Amino acid sequence: LPSGVLIESFLSSGVLLELFLSSGVLSEPVMSSGVLFEPALSSGVKSEPVFPSGVLIETILSSGVLLELVMSSGVLFEHVMS
Repeated sequence: LPSGVLIESFLSSGVLLELFLSSGVLSEPVMSSGVLFEPALSSGVKSEPVFPSGVLIETILSSGVLLELVMSSGVLFEHVMS
């Protein structure tokens, strides 16, 4: 994860976003913490315009919210390993 390789590959594939949006796990903490998915969801746009810029992702990763969520739930790694 520190190398950013896994994160980049999942963000570019859109797997991470779809996984968490569909599960509803990510949206609540992110919405309450601020800016992230609200603009994307309200516009109906998902990964394409949001993630290539990397700005929102860097904000979440640096805050540790996303990683803690993923690590504790184990959802991401189960999906990755399968």
